[in-house]
Amino acid sequence: MNTAFHHVPDVIETKEIDDGKIIELCLYMPKTLVYFQGHFPSNPILPGVAQLDIAINYAVSYLNLDKSRFESVKQIKFMKIIQPNAHLKLLLSMENNQLCFRYFVEDTVYSSGIISLSERVIQLT
Repeated sequence: MNTAFHHVPDVIETKEIDDGKIIELCLYMPKTLVYFQGHFPSNPILPGVAQLDIAINYAVSYLNLDKSRFESVKQIKFMKIIQPNAHLKLLLSMENNQLCFRYFVEDTVYSSGIISLSERVIQLT
């Protein structure tokens, strides 16, 4: 049986806050999301590195950031496991050359982090 895998979560709704400086995405994490495959077969969870990758990719798309500006992870916290078929929100904002992100449902925070950005675009050769 050939199962098609999703490479990104489904964006159900997008909300711009503060003239687009803050983006709130309502996401659906289907069980066919590629990140769930093999992590762990009997009890799949969304790996932390996948949460980071998803946040960065949506920041590039919705906040018009250049991927080459991402420098380092300044802070990251994983508070609650994200399992297949989860519906949650991802909040993305820019503050002082830092991307802040938070995965949450109402008052429950699943993970959050701060990623430092360089002030200029780095030319990759």
